[in-house]
Amino acid sequence: METLRQIVIVLLELATNNPMTPQQTQEVKEKIIEAVPEIMELKFGCRVFIEQCIWKSNVDGYDAFGTVIRKIENTDYKQLDVSLDDYDGDILNVWENDGYDFKVLGRPIQLADVLRAINAKDGNGEFYCIDAQGDFGEPTPEGVAMFGVKWDLSKDFDGQSDETKTFIYNILIKKL
Repeated sequence: METLRQIVIVLLELATNNPMTPQQTQEVKEKIIEAVPEIMELKFGCRVFIEQCIWKSNVDGYDAFGTVIRKIENTDYKQLDVSLDDYDGDILNVWENDGYDFKVLGRPIQLADVLRAINAKDGNGEFYCIDAQGDFGEPTPEGVAMFGVKWDLSKDFDGQSDETKTFIYNILIKKL
């Protein structure tokens, strides 16, 4: 167990000088989404990208990002209510036959998603824990060996430090 802790410390030192690349970050996100596919479900909190959105006086259309705040499905129609980023949260009602092309971006990845992905990985028998302050550790016969890696509990995956993202990358992709 002590060897794993030493490896993590060395990797964290490297991460301080070598931030995660966008490709590595995307690789981690894909691994988490693979383990927790409901991240990509079109429902409340899901981020969407709408192509050529026509809103208010903008008749030419523009590309917009937004967050789904309501999804209505019944036998007569399907409707999404999307809070648009560019219009201070104004609501766009997207009906099934409106002709809008939109891409589901998914909801933000939270700590629970990361923990589920760690649990789901075809692992090497290692166990990880996290305390109430967000510090990652490893159970040992003597107690818990902390890694010195902390998840900021007020932020999603994108808001975490490079050290935390690197730690998760090494668990999920490098399979420490």
